[in-house]
Amino acid sequence: MASPPSSGSMPNRFSALNCARESTTSAPLYPSPHLHTLTIASPSDDFTSPVDDFTSEDDSMVNTYTFSFAYIIGLLHLTPNLVECTFYSISMYPPATVPPPLVLPHLRYLKFVGAEVTNVSDHVLNHLSLPALETLDNPLSYYHDHNGPSVNEFSRFLRRSSPPLQRLSLGRRFVNVPFPQLEAWLRLVPSVIDLELYTAKSIFAADLFSALAESPPDLLPNLQSLRIRHHWPIHRWPAPGISAYPALLRTLSVRSAQIVCFHLRFRSAADKPDPDVCDGLRQLAADGMDIYIGSADYEQNYISL
Repeated sequence: MASPPSSGSMPNRFSALNCARESTTSAPLYPSPHLHTLTIASPSDDFTSPVDDFTSEDDSMVNTYTFSFAYIIGLLHLTPNLVECTFYSISMYPPATVPPPLVLPHLRYLKFVGAEVTNVSDHVLNHLSLPALETLDNPLSYYHDHNGPSVNEFSRFLRRSSPPLQRLSLGRRFVNVPFPQLEAWLRLVPSVIDLELYTAKSIFAADLFSALAESPPDLLPNLQSLRIRHHWPIHRWPAPGISAYPALLRTLSVRSAQIVCFHLRFRSAADKPDPDVCDGLRQLAADGMDIYIGSADYEQNYISL
């Protein structure tokens, strides 16, 4: 295992860096105040290509490169003016001890994409304070225990950073988030205008839509776009026979002057919303709202005009 980068005095004028392994040739060895964009990826990845984790069949088949926590944090310490940072399909040796939070005052864009074999996002977010963060993709890869440390750590990160988030993406295809925890996170980021939720089952759906329909808006008052991806038909959760579609229609109707985009994509075949709900949603679409409810591949929209 390579040692974390060491500091020195030579200036580094790189503005962007792709780091694909722990080595002195792929990482700055001295403070790099001009570095604005950092991508940390496995060597075999084509991390210039877009990733759609929802269509990935088996994350266990993805080859990942393991970095040490000390190396990653060493890089971040040497890049105080970083603006964009992406972690792409890597794993990480957990830290032996967790140092005090590192403040990156200029970081606006942070994404964890591709497969996570270890909870990289947890380890990194636990160590950061990002007061300027505007875009965050957090896969919640190890969010299995609703009372586990990941739940509280993400809340602490949001409180510690108080970021002006505009775009927030949460979850991956095996994540199952109950509404009380999702609501607690969302109330910490009222500035969000674009929300994406990737879940295994939308057990939060009916409660989320009901909360969003409150007038005046209390939860996510600036929301303009909501996209949800999950495996199962929305009306089967929270229990068979209980539909979240009426609550969805009410939400989009109440916020029709504000929400411009709503997409609900299914992994498997989904039952069509009731005719009266479809009629209401089609009317909103006719008035200009971008509404998609259907297959994950965008080939079948039940709300097509």
